[in-house]
Amino acid sequence: MSYKTINISLPESMKIEVEREVADGHFASTSDFVRDIIRDYLEDKRIERLVVEGLRDTDVTPLTSQDFIEMKEALKAGERERERKVDHET
Repeated sequence: MSYKTINISLPESMKIEVEREVADGHFASTSDFVRDIIRDYLEDKRIERLVVEGLRDTDVTPLTSQDFIEMKEALKAGERERERKVDHET
């Protein structure tokens, strides 16, 4: 996977929080932090699209909050696994 650079501006307080997360070992770098947040956002949007499709389908049972939680966890696990594979390939 090819990476491209994007410059962003943050308030000092946000920058400090991001750096703290990295220093605490939750992320490998500030870029890793931002990528993770973007992945979460995109996963949420995909889930929303799936929910709308499901609501339009007359042959399905109603979606429960537990269904939503399980779908989100499955998508996150799959995305993180794909990212690990990509990181190990580079």
